[in-house]
Amino acid sequence: MIGLGVGVCLALSGSAPSPDELRVLSAEPAEGPRPSQALYAYLRAIANRQIDAREKRIAELRDPDAMRARQREVREAIVRAAGGFPEKTPLRPRVAGVLERDGYRIEKIVYESRPRHYVTANAYVSTRAAPPFPAVLSPCGHDAVGKASRTYQNLYVSLARRGFIVLSYDPIGQGERYQILKDGKPFTSSSTGEHMMAGTVALLLGGTTANFRIWDGIRSLDYLIERGDVDPKRIACTGNSGGGTMTAYLAAVDERFAAAAPSCYITSYRRLLETIGPQDAEQNFLYGIESGLDHADFAEVFAPKPYLICTGTRDYFSIQGAWETFREAKVWYGRLGASEKIDLVEFEDEHGFSPPRRAAVYRFFSRTLLGREDDGAEQPVAMEDEAALRVTETGQVLSSLGGRSVADLCAEWYERIRPKRDKPPTAEAVAGAARILSRFDRAIARVAAAPAAQSPDAIVRDGLAIEKLIIRSEPGVELPALLVRAGEGPASAVIIADGRGKDAELGAEGEIARAAHAGKIVLSIDLRGFGELGRKAGRDFFDEYCGPDWKDASLAFLVGETLVGIRAADLVAARRYLATRADVRADEIDLLGIGEASIPALHAAAFDPGFRAVRLRGILASWASVARAPLSRRVFSNVVPGALTVYDLADLAAAIAPRPLAVEAMVDPLGATLPAEEAARAWGFDLRSRTP
Repeated sequence: MIGLGVGVCLALSGSAPSPDELRVLSAEPAEGPRPSQALYAYLRAIANRQIDAREKRIAELRDPDAMRARQREVREAIVRAAGGFPEKTPLRPRVAGVLERDGYRIEKIVYESRPRHYVTANAYVSTRAAPPFPAVLSPCGHDAVGKASRTYQNLYVSLARRGFIVLSYDPIGQGERYQILKDGKPFTSSSTGEHMMAGTVALLLGGTTANFRIWDGIRSLDYLIERGDVDPKRIACTGNSGGGTMTAYLAAVDERFAAAAPSCYITSYRRLLETIGPQDAEQNFLYGIESGLDHADFAEVFAPKPYLICTGTRDYFSIQGAWETFREAKVWYGRLGASEKIDLVEFEDEHGFSPPRRAAVYRFFSRTLLGREDDGAEQPVAMEDEAALRVTETGQVLSSLGGRSVADLCAEWYERIRPKRDKPPTAEAVAGAARILSRFDRAIARVAAAPAAQSPDAIVRDGLAIEKLIIRSEPGVELPALLVRAGEGPASAVIIADGRGKDAELGAEGEIARAAHAGKIVLSIDLRGFGELGRKAGRDFFDEYCGPDWKDASLAFLVGETLVGIRAADLVAARRYLATRADVRADEIDLLGIGEASIPALHAAAFDPGFRAVRLRGILASWASVARAPLSRRVFSNVVPGALTVYDLADLAAAIAPRPLAVEAMVDPLGATLPAEEAARAWGFDLRSRTP
């Protein structure tokens, strides 16, 4: 029997171990979260501490001057988290057609929120009232047909009949504004999926998808004011779901709105995280929770102007969170002498701009902008089909008008902000910046100097001793691993991190067996979010293109962490553990990162000189290639926000020198393996030479 040092060996047959035999952690632990939920629970605990600190601060704010300073702080934080906004450019609006209806008309409009970035919109204009009109800007929720949604048409027509102008515009990824086309048709019907693709790039550039969404809304408000028939002092905003999100954002950042009524969005971060979790990229401000933002801030920054929160008891956005936010905001309004200006309406229904919520909006806007009471009644509306409301000939701005897509804007953003250097920074400077941006420094500060391990049992198979380990890198964090070897006595070691899980290379022809039979001690470990610690992948757009850990990554970004930094710290913890073992030569520990674990491995190796040599297999050629592509596959969780303002992967690779580095394969943003020559050009050295 081969000695393991610790653990019990089970003599088994020569067949390959089953996944169940190789499982280290209990799938249903008696206490705590399931292993697949452990990373999320860990991040939620960080979030709750940050939320507690914010709530304490808000409770202590009573002086009106301090409260107004807080409002300025919140407004600036939102703009900063979105990545900042460009200079305003000419809108160049044009009316593509008009539909005359009884008591109102529908104008079909297109304008440019950025040069040659086209926004399609419908304006519902009362023909029974005289200008200047009060106006309502209504961003759409996540409906594939955007502004043509029948639910929203009820809202728009009913407001127009009351004397308002209503402007509804297609968000990116919806209606006539799909940003990724294939053969002239939308690549995906998932608008939120498109938002995640834009978010992957925006995060690398230091922003979020909210940058594009908020700016479209600001420029749509500009269009309303520039019309000349709108009273600029009587403009409100309302929308549902994704439109509720945008209503909350726009009212918070643009002081020209006189009233706001977000529907089916407002809850609280605490309740959101304990229920459905983070949503698509536009809804997650970069480091938002860490910087002290919560849903209540969207209302509080609007004070003392009229604000109505529309909710449903069975909405998947927590009604408990909505009430908690309302109570906090109500106190805030009260301290400013305007407690009557904020209200919440709750109805016994589900997610959607239902008739009761629409009626509440009619009454609210009539009272606040028209100065009269309204019964909220809604008369029948003759619905327009999607084609009738189209602004473009083909039904898509990209195929009809050309112009610039969000992917084009991201590529231009990258070219605008990427470092322009006469002299490249030193490898040490790059590594130092990467430590900060990846938040590795805070992650490694939580890791024990000499992590402990528990060995539940072991297996002997085909001449290999397979020891099952639980490495406790920090309090409450358990990393399952397999320690494999074929001999005895002190030996050099290699740590293998594989995005597919720790047993992916355990077969007879796999990397683990080859290294062990060559005399090495192999530690194959599941980093947080991988293997036993990973979520099961589904078949939807999010899991395929963003990865099943997209909610974990989104929560990390909210609380000031990154999965790259956390996983790099996991690898350093594994090296520190191996260095404590009597059977491991502590100065001869190598590292192999495979697939989705390769970027964390690159960072770990650049930050920790204790890794003697490094190999990377299937690593992304560059983040810049993602910035220039409309689509990426499973890049989202390997994003370091703002990285492309300072460094790319090749820059960090140089920090590993003079230690040996081998890159055995590179992939493009969609995961396709690059030819060797193209891969060599990507990092500026011959990969086969194994040295930068």
